[in-house]
Amino acid sequence: MFNHRFHRLHRFLSGKNANLRNLRNLWFVFLFPFLLAAQTDVQSEAAYAYGQMMQFRLTAVTPPITQVTLHLQTSTFPAEYIVQPRFTQIDGRLAAQHDLDLTQIALPPFTAVTYWWTLTTADGKQIEIPAQRFVYQDDRFAWQGVTGDDITIFWAGEDETLGATAHEITRQTREQLQPVLDLAADEPVTVYVYPSSASLRSGLRLAGLDWQDGLADPRLDVVLVTAVNQRTAASDLAQSLPPAVARLLLYRSVGDDLINLPPWLVWGLAGEDGEMSSVLATAVRDQTTVPLTELCQTFPDDQKELAVAQSVSFVAYLQEQFGAEKVGELTAVLAEGVGCDTAVRQVLAASLNELESDWLQAVRLPSPVRLFFNQNALWLILLLISFVLFPILVWRIMTRRSN
Repeated sequence: MFNHRFHRLHRFLSGKNANLRNLRNLWFVFLFPFLLAAQTDVQSEAAYAYGQMMQFRLTAVTPPITQVTLHLQTSTFPAEYIVQPRFTQIDGRLAAQHDLDLTQIALPPFTAVTYWWTLTTADGKQIEIPAQRFVYQDDRFAWQGVTGDDITIFWAGEDETLGATAHEITRQTREQLQPVLDLAADEPVTVYVYPSSASLRSGLRLAGLDWQDGLADPRLDVVLVTAVNQRTAASDLAQSLPPAVARLLLYRSVGDDLINLPPWLVWGLAGEDGEMSSVLATAVRDQTTVPLTELCQTFPDDQKELAVAQSVSFVAYLQEQFGAEKVGELTAVLAEGVGCDTAVRQVLAASLNELESDWLQAVRLPSPVRLFFNQNALWLILLLISFVLFPILVWRIMTRRSN
């Protein structure tokens, strides 16, 4: 009914009388925002072919327009993308279209894209089409999805347990980091589990990015991991998901200053301290652990497993000794670019070497002989006492008998 009356009035006002035409234009400018709010004769939409083209289209009934402007915003664009596309306007019906060449303008996958249009009328007035938002998803796969506790997991394949496993690991990692980073209990996290490393890398390379050490650029604001083998998916995700989730949450906390955080802190916060790994136990026993001062910059390629195990154990020790709040304070100071040892001294009132020595002392396993004495100390003391007292008792008995 509203559309029918609108078109009848529009035809009536589109006569030859110049005054009526001016009145029509004024009427459009005044009422267009209300018509837009009612979603009348305005259609703004976007579509894309992943890694190739993204198309934006607008059709609307408007007063005479002299310029159409399309605005784009994403978390990865350094500034707002603005373009004035060509448009046509016949009998008051505007049609505008812009094709964004994704082979020339790299747009990372899973980027949230916000776009809106601004129309300039013949008399210089501005009409703004309300902003719309969509996620530029890698549509090469048929994604399955599960959502709960503000955690969303997408995976490719039919195995529903994969989504549940990824969801639980993500929830535990977020919960572990909450007291350190002062996160909200419902901090949202989105995870995409790719079926292979090759498919993940190819998707990122279409946008000029890469996937290094199992970690994607946190500016994507999503977690990207792989689960290649269904039989080992749970153990693979238990290793790959925590550092990826931690890196994302750390980025949200400190932004681009994430680059200033030492690797031992980033990987240490992601891990869950439990039974000491065999590689760490061996290194501690043989006194071949990697000095933490060396892990302030990077992990050695040939000792990465040991470096990760050390980091998890050391950060757990810091939280046990100083509390999660102090570790969070240390994280903030390190993010400001303060040197590794200087920040540790400033926040924890001890040098990194001193804390490393204390940690090694706490985790060092005793030798088998020492372990035997520790476990049987009481019985050994009683045995020693009996050896001392037995001769004395015998001597007294013999003395009495002789008397």
